[in-house]
Amino acid sequence: MKTLAKVLPDYGQCALRTALRRLSEAGHLRRVTETHMSDGGSPLWVTRTYFSRTPRDDAWWMALCAGNVPSTDEDGSAPHPPPAAPPPTADPPRPQDPQAHDRTHVHAQDRPRRPRSPGYAALAALGRAEPRMTLSADDCASLEAFAEEWLARGATRDQLLSALTSGLPPHIHHPGRLARSRLLAKMPPENAEPGRAREPSPRPLRIMECTVCRTPGRPAALPGGICGPCRGEAPPDDRRRRAAEATAAQVRARVEGLRAVARPPASSGSRTAAGRP
Repeated sequence: MKTLAKVLPDYGQCALRTALRRLSEAGHLRRVTETHMSDGGSPLWVTRTYFSRTPRDDAWWMALCAGNVPSTDEDGSAPHPPPAAPPPTADPPRPQDPQAHDRTHVHAQDRPRRPRSPGYAALAALGRAEPRMTLSADDCASLEAFAEEWLARGATRDQLLSALTSGLPPHIHHPGRLARSRLLAKMPPENAEPGRAREPSPRPLRIMECTVCRTPGRPAALPGGICGPCRGEAPPDDRRRRAAEATAAQVRARVEGLRAVARPPASSGSRTAAGRP
């Protein structure tokens, strides 16, 4: 929260906390702590904030934590089949307006987008990891084959992004050329056992957190990404419930029992001296 307040000086921490809470309750945002494998192979716990343009319900976010999220488009919505073309007419009317002809020509060139490869998706996400290395669509298409070769040789997506973003110069004039040079210069070696299939990377262990106070919990216990105390619910306290149900007589009996246990026993010498006349 303090980092966001530094980046957005027009908003204070309270305003940012309220905005994040409303985004979480609307189904656009969740905060998750998950495991991440470092370059040395040791697991690390990192906190990531997931955002969806389309509002999602709690079941969808529970599937995200379990690693069973269905594929969606770039805008966050599920893919839809292209609309069916209208039946051709015998004598189509000729457009009188040249702009109408241009619009018809543009619509005729629209084609359903082909599914992108994991290498293309990693290159497209490079700008979110390092804004100075934001690549254009042409750069991603031209470098897609190199990124796929990285993944085919056993490199993970995080290793690919780390190779393209670590140790950058102060000024970057052409991110596409720099990415191409690094992809070729840092290409990992080929697999020593070509017949052995590459082992799939294990799913990261994800634990959802409260968007407001960052208290970890099960997704079912965080509806809307907010824990019970942040929603205004009183936390369950068995001690208060038992004290309210206890009667005054039970309390006095319990206190007398504790006093009897804590009272030191009297010695035999003191009893004899006290009994003499």
